[in-house]
Amino acid sequence: LSSSLSSSSSSLKIVFYCDKIPVIFPSRSDGSMELRHVLYNLGSLNSVFHHQLHKEITPLVSCLRKIVSSYKKEKCYVLPLDKLHNEIVDVFPEITHGEIMDALKFLSSVGDIIYFTKEDDGSRGTANQSVLSKFVILEPRWMAAVVSCILRDDWKVIRKNLNDTTTHNRRDSNASILDSCIMSDKFSCPILSPQDATKIWGQSSLIKKTRDKISKSGLDDHLLLFIRQALSTAEAASSLTTMSDSSAVRYLLPGLCQEDPKHIENIWNFKSKEAWKTTLCQSWLLNDRIPFGMFDQVKITALEELEGIVDGNQHTIDTNNRTTKIRVSQLLCYKTALYVKLIEKKEDINSIIEFFIHLVRSDSLQCPASHTLNRGMKLVVSAKGDDAHDCYIIWRLGYQNIIDSIESVVKKALGVEVEREVSCPECMANSDPCEANVWKVDDNSFYEQTDPTICCNFGHRVSTKMIYGSRDDDTDATTVCTVCSCISASTASTYFREGNPGKSTEELLGAIVLVGLWDTNNECIVNVGTGFVADSSTGLIMTAGHIFYNLKQGSKVGPKYKGCKNARAVIGTIHKSKEGVEAFFTYSAIIMTHDITNADAVVLRITSKFKRPMQCPSSILKQQSEEPIHHGEFKREKTERLKLMKSRIDEQIRIIGFFSEEKEYMSKGKSSITR
Repeated sequence: LSSSLSSSSSSLKIVFYCDKIPVIFPSRSDGSMELRHVLYNLGSLNSVFHHQLHKEITPLVSCLRKIVSSYKKEKCYVLPLDKLHNEIVDVFPEITHGEIMDALKFLSSVGDIIYFTKEDDGSRGTANQSVLSKFVILEPRWMAAVVSCILRDDWKVIRKNLNDTTTHNRRDSNASILDSCIMSDKFSCPILSPQDATKIWGQSSLIKKTRDKISKSGLDDHLLLFIRQALSTAEAASSLTTMSDSSAVRYLLPGLCQEDPKHIENIWNFKSKEAWKTTLCQSWLLNDRIPFGMFDQVKITALEELEGIVDGNQHTIDTNNRTTKIRVSQLLCYKTALYVKLIEKKEDINSIIEFFIHLVRSDSLQCPASHTLNRGMKLVVSAKGDDAHDCYIIWRLGYQNIIDSIESVVKKALGVEVEREVSCPECMANSDPCEANVWKVDDNSFYEQTDPTICCNFGHRVSTKMIYGSRDDDTDATTVCTVCSCISASTASTYFREGNPGKSTEELLGAIVLVGLWDTNNECIVNVGTGFVADSSTGLIMTAGHIFYNLKQGSKVGPKYKGCKNARAVIGTIHKSKEGVEAFFTYSAIIMTHDITNADAVVLRITSKFKRPMQCPSSILKQQSEEPIHHGEFKREKTERLKLMKSRIDEQIRIIGFFSEEKEYMSKGKSSITR
């Protein structure tokens, strides 16, 4: 390095990348020293060459290079391993097989040859594992030429060439959907069967010459299988295995997938013109973590699942003794999208299910619920079809299988749990999908739902089974449904199923109280209503705000306690007697908190207990002795309470209260109530 630099002209400038930043050294001495320092340190860096630095070139490696070079001169670019092994043994009789493997690995690592080891072969987990390690590719450019036989042409050209060679040998109408991809104009999914690949390579003069040269070894029949396995290992093609026949391996060519359409709405829309159709949608929030090849694996696993569904449901008989047949009507494969249309035929009834899987940026108009991810990408899996029976047919014809298999692919690719969400079908159908409400999804989401329906933030109520699907141990949702005794007929028929309430009304009466506005100056009850015990420890009562405030639409809220000075709240509790159920004003309370301008509700706190409770109804309540109840002492009264829960739109309710007809009048400064 030093001598070459010293002999160069004085204007020489050394330019190289140091720490990923281009550096120019006008001075030869400074530049040469810096460059030498970087080269010496390559061994300690995470470089692709660090295994070769400072490594001795053994006589075995030199001999192997000479043998490879001699075959290249004869234009022999692929050699059976056994033949190469025998030539090395002729030169080094005592050499071991392991030493030969090490030499092959070294030359392969520096790019002189291509050799797939037993480790590469075994990781494939396919039949004929030993074929991959039986050949050595002496010229890497030969492999590139083999790949170009498939990847250099347009997919339509490949389809036309193959169709021209099979004009008189049409495939069976019941052939696999993956086998039919190459033939149908309605399919644009670059999947090759082994027979298709054989036909393509069989037309290549380069491969014909290679087969002729190795024919003497008797392995020429294995060459095409070796090429297919080599392409899969090198990720130029991805192999698919049919679910119903594990030996039927096919090859997806990601490089030939179409570019994503500029107007994706031409092939997919979350909405539907038919009112009886709905769209289910689940998404994985990937942020910017998209490993190379992950979406190819997503496409492969989805196709494998659909292949299993189609092949496993041919000419089956349902419970109504009807013959069922499923076929793929359309299959479109893009760089970051996959569209499949299935048709299930039962006699004269056709059911159509559409699947759409795509990677989409969070700022795209095609991103459902884009508000849940500020920056990054979503992997969206959607299905559209008949919404009858909680979208049962959508889940049955592959949606559940696809969701579960893609979940495994995402976990394996990223190595961590990825946040997953499901979009509200009603939001997707009736509003902007980008603004759709979502629920989080995990393995326990289905089992955590205790209601047969679930409500989104926009008030849409949908079936839990529609959102999360059914499971094998799923029981009828009616067993967990709490039905109210007072609901509208339309609501009951639309959303709820009949069943028995969790508690009877009699069991709830212990927490129901009568609430009155007590004008202590005039010793009368001005207004009454109903409330319930919300906290049996601190004596908190929830009741209506209009008992204590004048609330009229379009007017300002009236003064506290309706303007009565020295007024308080009184609480009447229910007691059972021989005459039946009676209420007695037992406690006195004050208003603790309210939001009366927004909600007709207040919270009272019991502060004292009357020594002599007065039976209700009564418009007169005179001053009497009271015992104070301090904070936390109300629990001694052993009063029942009603549990507070978050309310939902269209939730079933029961109305429990004190029925009365009231006429309020003032006479000589006193107020009376007639019931």
